[in-house]
Amino acid sequence: MENIISFILNPTLPGWVLVIKTIFILTSLVFLGVIIFALIKTTWLKRMIIWDVQEFLTYRELKEKLYHLKLMRESAPGLLIKASSNIKTLKDVKEAIKAGADIIGTSSSVEIMKQI
Repeated sequence: MENIISFILNPTLPGWVLVIKTIFILTSLVFLGVIIFALIKTTWLKRMIIWDVQEFLTYRELKEKLYHLKLMRESAPGLLIKASSNIKTLKDVKEAIKAGADIIGTSSSVEIMKQI
């Protein structure tokens, strides 16, 4: 048992292992390069970046988000649902929880706590 532990902690490997490690690293870099090349050349990555920017910059009213919260609650009853963005008042928090949110994310927590 001590021999196995000492081998795991301080392995003495023959020189051919360096060759295998080098081949593995080079193969990994080639695969990484192919993946990056494919992502750059396809329109998928461009669409995802544009979609993320659009989602970030698009303002949606809380009513629309409440509809989506209800839809998520009906579709996945066992999962925790986080509501965030445009939750500014205690009324908004109560509506989000009523719609099915389990977790509230807001940057207005101080103002909401003052309303309690």
